[in-house]
Amino acid sequence: VGVFLSRKNAWYSTGPWGFICGGVVINALWVATTSDCVNTEGAPWNNNLYKVGLGFTDPWKPTEWENRGTYMFDVVGLLSGGARSNYALLKLGRPIDFEKLSTVRPVDLPFELDDSWPTKGEVGQISGFGMTKSTQFGVTTLRTAQVEVATNVGDDVCGDWNNYESGERLCLSKAKGSMGGLACQSDVGGPVTINVNGRPVLAGIISEVNR
Repeated sequence: VGVFLSRKNAWYSTGPWGFICGGVVINALWVATTSDCVNTEGAPWNNNLYKVGLGFTDPWKPTEWENRGTYMFDVVGLLSGGARSNYALLKLGRPIDFEKLSTVRPVDLPFELDDSWPTKGEVGQISGFGMTKSTQFGVTTLRTAQVEVATNVGDDVCGDWNNYESGERLCLSKAKGSMGGLACQSDVGGPVTINVNGRPVLAGIISEVNR
């Protein structure tokens, strides 16, 4: 099941709260997403406008959210990398009870891996509730796809993306095989993981989509 960020009075919501971005659990109190997802466009940051949803199988039913207190978490703090690094860490108002939310788990972080990881050709996984066709906002069941790392650290070209910086960004392409896929707009904020010694390790956060 998925992790997502919701915003009060989001324009594509039929209720008081609307889905805006994906996310990934770092530990019991912190969730990662992108700084774009919490961009206030110059207005003061207001944590009361945001909530994090955990354990949902269908995040596109905003009228149900306020009745599901177990799964909705207030946001009480923000650490943002800004537009250049495009990540944000959200501090939750209460710790996640991983026994109660048995399908939610924190992802491993790449503390013991050097700066050259991941390397070109490695296969990872993305996940989210992003659209599969242009006539929908997203899907009602969490989907996953396999992606391939398309560059090494030090490369300065990622397809036709002129502003690519491999020291801070990760360039991905569709992996070979039936599970290969790409992210869509509503997948932004979700995780990119690569297995290391049999465990998924966070390699990045989906921040830009260009098919």
